[in-house]
Amino acid sequence: MPSTSNILSTPARSKMVVLFFVLSFLSLVSPVDIFSAIYPALPQIYIQTPFDLPTGGQYIIASNSAAFQSALNTSQAGDIIQLQAGTTYNGPFTLPAKSPGTAWIYIISSAYSSLPVPCTRVSPADAANMPKLVVTAGNGGTINTAS
Repeated sequence: MPSTSNILSTPARSKMVVLFFVLSFLSLVSPVDIFSAIYPALPQIYIQTPFDLPTGGQYIIASNSAAFQSALNTSQAGDIIQLQAGTTYNGPFTLPAKSPGTAWIYIISSAYSSLPVPCTRVSPADAANMPKLVVTAGNGGTINTAS
């Protein structure tokens, strides 16, 4: 009959010791802590942001990138710049400094009426109703403001 000290060989004993320590460690840490991701909290408040187009300003239609930059250059507070839905406008673009005032310059899509109502999220299906403003990486923002 073999002695009990020889039942487990040295390599087998080493594996059991390692297994014991791993299991001991895992018993201290919850599986939820190890395998679950921590996501940011969802918004806690909702701010109504309805949209009404201004009246009284110029209505400028920009059909290409050069026309859009020209519209940004000449527009004043209260103006509306309309971009063609589905058209790609290659930037970067610069919004020059304007005279002081409280009104905004609005940039809208030619298919604005086909987009969801205000305070409703858009979806990828709405992309065809929007213009696309693009800029090559490393060239700054798509629309920059001049000082």
